[in-house]
Amino acid sequence: MVGTSALSGGKATYTDSTLLAGNYSITAQYLGDTNDSASVSTATSETVNTIPTTTVLTSGITTGANPQVILVAAVLDNGPGPVPTGTVTFYNGNTVLGSATVDSTGAATITPNFALGANYSVDAVYSGDAEHGSSTSSAISVSGTPVDFGVTVTPATVTMASSQNATVTVTLISNANFSGTIGLGCSSLPVAVNCHFASITLNLPAGGSVSTQLTIDTNNPLGGGSSAMNRRPGDGRFSMAGLFLP
Repeated sequence: MVGTSALSGGKATYTDSTLLAGNYSITAQYLGDTNDSASVSTATSETVNTIPTTTVLTSGITTGANPQVILVAAVLDNGPGPVPTGTVTFYNGNTVLGSATVDSTGAATITPNFALGANYSVDAVYSGDAEHGSSTSSAISVSGTPVDFGVTVTPATVTMASSQNATVTVTLISNANFSGTIGLGCSSLPVAVNCHFASITLNLPAGGSVSTQLTIDTNNPLGGGSSAMNRRPGDGRFSMAGLFLP
C-alpha cells in the first residue's frame, strides 16, 4: 500500500513525493461503508522520471613549487530537491583520467597527472543516482604546462575585527625556470579594507623565489608601502600576481 486518502464529494486525491524513479502499476481500493460496498479500480501505469541534471566542468591550478591542475565538476539539478549523489568520471577523449564522489555541495574534484607540455580535451560524466539522471559536461581544453610562477601566503588565513591590521608574507616561486618582474595587487576587497605591499613589484629569479610583506588593514590607515593594482611598466618582461581577499 502506498497511502490512503479520505473521500470528499465521492473523490479521493493522493500525492506522493517519495516514489523513486521507475515504472509503477497503481490501483485504488475503496473499503466501502454502511451503504456502499467495497471496490477496486483497474490498474493504471505511472512513470516517475529522474530529475534532470547539468554537469559543468572547470579547471584551476594549485600554487606552490609544483603546481598541479585541478578539475572540478559541479552537478546541478536546477531545482529545490536533494543534492545529487553518485560519482563523476573525468575523460580525456576516451581515456579515463579518474573519478570522484559528488560531495554535499554537488561537486566532484580530482587532480590528474597531466604531462608537462601536453594539451588535453577533458569532459566529465555524472553517473546519476536513484533520483537524478546522468549528464555530461561540455569539453574544456586543459594544458599540462605549469604556470610561470606560484604564489603562497604565510599565514594562509588571518582574522581581524574592524580597525585592525595584520601582516602576512607573500612568496613568489619560479616554475620551470621562469624569471621576470612581477607586479602585485589585491582584488575583491570589502568596503573599508585596504592592502599595502612593502614592495609593489618583485624581480623573480629563474628557479628561485622572492618574498615581500603584505599588510591588510580594516579601516586602520597605515603609512608607507603601496596599495591598489599597479599598472604595467612600459619596458621589460612583466607579469601580474593577484591576491583575492574574501
